[in-house]
Amino acid sequence: MPFAIIGSILITAVIYVLLQVAFITAVPGDLLENGWAGLTFEDAAGPLAGLSLVLGAVWLAILLRVDAVISPADTGLIYAGVTTRLAYANARNGNAPQTLTKLNRRGIPWVSVVVMFVVGCFFFLPFPGWQQFIGFITSAFAVSFGAGPLVVAAMRRQLPDQARPFRVPGGDVLPYLAFLASGLLVFWAGWAINEKMFIALIAGYVVFAIYHGMNSDRLPQLDFRAGSWFPIWVLGLAVISYLGDVDPGTPADPGLLLDGGDGPVSLAWGLPVLAVFSAAVYVYALAVRLPAHRAAAYVSQTPADEPDTV
Repeated sequence: MPFAIIGSILITAVIYVLLQVAFITAVPGDLLENGWAGLTFEDAAGPLAGLSLVLGAVWLAILLRVDAVISPADTGLIYAGVTTRLAYANARNGNAPQTLTKLNRRGIPWVSVVVMFVVGCFFFLPFPGWQQFIGFITSAFAVSFGAGPLVVAAMRRQLPDQARPFRVPGGDVLPYLAFLASGLLVFWAGWAINEKMFIALIAGYVVFAIYHGMNSDRLPQLDFRAGSWFPIWVLGLAVISYLGDVDPGTPADPGLLLDGGDGPVSLAWGLPVLAVFSAAVYVYALAVRLPAHRAAAYVSQTPADEPDTV
């Protein structure tokens, strides 16, 4: 696990750093007369394609433009599989309609595939371009990752004798830093993207509340107190993002419902503000965690004996 997680990040970081070095050192000096801020490429699909045309490598520009189509399609295919798996798992756990668990003869949850594809296409509507959509996905994933560090910290206290193939060192240090990092990723995305992400979260809460209210007799019990840290955290992130100013000078997005993103919390102040807020939520979440016997009961209910054909 350390190599899989840390190694993949380091390898990717090296590739991106080398890519930046190659771009910076290849830009002709006459294009930088107005500085890096004034660097533009005409009729280009991006900086690398534009630089390739300037250097006469037309074949590389064509290759990059083709990759600009293939790469998002590949990413979309991966996310389609991941979200389908999540929908299937939620249905198996009783938190979503059982229709999502229907498998075809090849063991694929085809209903989940169709639903996730339609929902994924719907999310393209509020975003004018691919970059904004990726920012939305990044913020949404950062919010989903926020629960992981708190689960680690809570279960260390609930099930201290549980067999663990791998143990994260450092006590509460690494879980807290990971939790803080999730909040920072959301803050750095900016209000123009986060507003849409928070609206999507609210819509998800409404749909889940309606579904659970209609099926409360057969669904797992909701532990409101133990999960109360999440809406508090999300609300705090929304307020800090609204008051943030991570990209000064950027014109306001006309599509915003609330005109935010130009407040007093600058990029420099975002770190200490979120550090204090994240620490407070971290302590509160551990204080309201489930009792040990409830956590042990949930762990014992994991359907490990059921065939997993996905």
